[in-house]
Formats: sequence, C-alpha cells, structure tokens
Amino acid sequence: MKKALSFLTVAFLMSACHSIVYTPLKGNYPSDYTIVFNKPADEVMTNIIEYCLKNNISLKVIDRKNGLIMSEPYKINSFTFESPVGIPEDSSARVIVGREKLKNYSYGAELVLTDIVFQVKEEENRTSMTVMLANMVGYIYQKAAYTHMRGMCLKEVRSTGFLEKQIIAGIK
Repeated sequence: MKKALSFLTVAFLMSACHSIVYTPLKGNYPSDYTIVFNKPADEVMTNIIEYCLKNNISLKVIDRKNGLIMSEPYKINSFTFESPVGIPEDSSARVIVGREKLKNYSYGAELVLTDIVFQVKEEENRTSMTVMLANMVGYIYQKAAYTHMRGMCLKEVRSTGFLEKQIIAGIK
C-alpha cells in the first residue's frame, strides 16, 4: 500500500511538471545600465545611499571599499507580458514576465522581487556607476482560480530597463 501511494505521488508530481507550457521571451532586453560621473567614488556612493533612503529601497550591502551596494529584495510594482512579436504590452512596465500555462490555465505574475545592485568604479578622476537588477523572481497566481500552484516561480522574468534608467536619472 505504501509503495503504491508513493508511486502515485511521484507520478502525479512528474505529470504536473511536464504539463507546464512556457512561452520564451523574444524581445531584446539589455542589462547594462552604466553612467559616468566627474565625481569621486565616495560621493557617488553617498548619492546612491541617499537616493535609496528617499525611495524606500532597503539596503543589505554597503561596501565602499569594493564599490558595491545591494538592496534587500525590492518589490516591482509594474510588470507586463510580451506581445507575440516580442514587444512589451505596457511600454512603461519595469519588468517583462513570460507567459506560462499549466493544465489549460494561464498564469500571470502576482509578485516580482529583485535585488538592485550598484557597482561603482573610480578611474582617473571619473567614476562609473552600473545599476543592475539581480536575482529577479516572479511568483504566479492562477487566473481561473487559486490552487496549490500559488507561489510557484515564473521561468522568465527580465527587466525592461525602465527602473534602471529611472534610478540613474534620480542619482544624477
């Protein structure tokens, strides 16, 4: 009896995994957002920290020696899907999420979290600052009804660059 129950459980889990249909993202989403300042690195780091404080971005790493600042997981409030030709459906969205189907139900993002990473480098009286979204993850809900799948991670989540550009403009 125990073996039969174990077999049925494994078979059910395997069939659920194989029935997820992913639609890969087609668009080109750059990930390098760098700006150069005519300021010392320490001043740029201070400006980043001040920007984060003003915009409710909690920081978990501030390493001035290595020029690294990293946020706590940051909630992305604006995300969208791609059109069939690879263009974001909402041009002002901060994140693109992939379309996924499981057993004839479509899933959409309920929550997207990311770490915001700032890398600062000083060379010859100029300082470069790169802003990246890292460890991005989207959690899904079932559009037809909530099920045991709630909390499952989306396979594809990419930044549109909107948030990175907004941050750079705010730090300038």
